Amino acid sequence: MELRRIRTYTPPPDKRHLKQDRVVISNQINSIQKAKG
Repeated sequence: MELRRIRTYTPPPDKRHLKQDRVVISNQINSIQKAKG
C-alpha cells in the first residue's frame, strides 16, 4: 500500500519543461550563428 502511494505521489517527467529547454538552446545557437555572421 505504501509503495503505491509513493508511486502515485512521484510526478511524471515534465515534457513541457524539456521542450522549453530545447527551444532556448536552439535560440542560443541561432543567436551565436548570427553574431558570427
